[in-house]
Amino acid sequence: MEAIIDKKIWQKGTYNLAGVDEAGRGPLAGPVVASAIILPRDFYDSRIDDSKKLSESKREELYNYLIKNCVCYGIGIIDEKEIDRLNILKASLKAMKIAIENLSEKPDKIIVDGKYKPDVKPRPYAIIDGDSHSISIASASIIAKVTRDRIMKEYHKKYPEYRFDKNKGYGTRYHIEKIKDIGISPVHRVTFCQKFLIGDERKGIGRYGEDIACNYLRKRGYKIIERNFRRSDGEIDIVAEFQGTLVFIEVKTNKKGGFGEPEFRVTQKKQKQIGKMANIYLQEMNLYNIDCRFDVLAIKLEKDGFVKINHIKDAFWV
Repeated sequence: MEAIIDKKIWQKGTYNLAGVDEAGRGPLAGPVVASAIILPRDFYDSRIDDSKKLSESKREELYNYLIKNCVCYGIGIIDEKEIDRLNILKASLKAMKIAIENLSEKPDKIIVDGKYKPDVKPRPYAIIDGDSHSISIASASIIAKVTRDRIMKEYHKKYPEYRFDKNKGYGTRYHIEKIKDIGISPVHRVTFCQKFLIGDERKGIGRYGEDIACNYLRKRGYKIIERNFRRSDGEIDIVAEFQGTLVFIEVKTNKKGGFGEPEFRVTQKKQKQIGKMANIYLQEMNLYNIDCRFDVLAIKLEKDGFVKINHIKDAFWV
């Protein structure tokens, strides 16, 4: 690509020109990542182009080249929960602002891809299709894209069923069908996925709540032994071990505006069903003379993206 925009700015005496771009506005899962980069004055390399036009291996190669040869670069990352809270445009602009603030040298001028620009100084210039016309913006697009792809590959290790290593969180046919089948994970953007959960929303929200519950329990020293133990008589959401006690956990999740407190949905009938399933589990696993208890984890999903958790230990006995 030709660095026409950059050359014009450099020729006017600017030394520290920062190009800014983001990656990840459209995916159903994962963060939005922005990068700001300052290249040496009059820098040029014909291999550099808009990251969307490059193969994954070429992007990786150029990423390593750029971070070694640039003056400096900065990264801004806004996670999926804050995207749900802010909306994707505000989240993208916030990521750009963070990336610019993370530059180790102060830019003289800033050029940003697209028609919207973050509120920073010096005031940026917004350039539509900037990643196709500016080598600085194209370089930023490569840094942002590779950084985000690496994050999604790490998410794949936790949630391999969604194939984040392949789709990077974008809405491929497989990804959408998997959401419809098993619901969403904690790294999905709830506001982006709701349309795929219409008519089957309880399954999606329920799975999401169970993922939150497992993360909560692990942080507190619980070992998750089994999830969704199902037999013809019912299901146990989570079986965990804590300090020598086997804990059977029922998870109830409500969205903001849902009727009543989620824990109140664990009726006496439901308690008896869970007790019956616990006996089946103990028999199948040949577990005898072991301490057991029944907990309820009530999860409330707030509109602002926050989660409230009420862990009721020894909630009932059957």
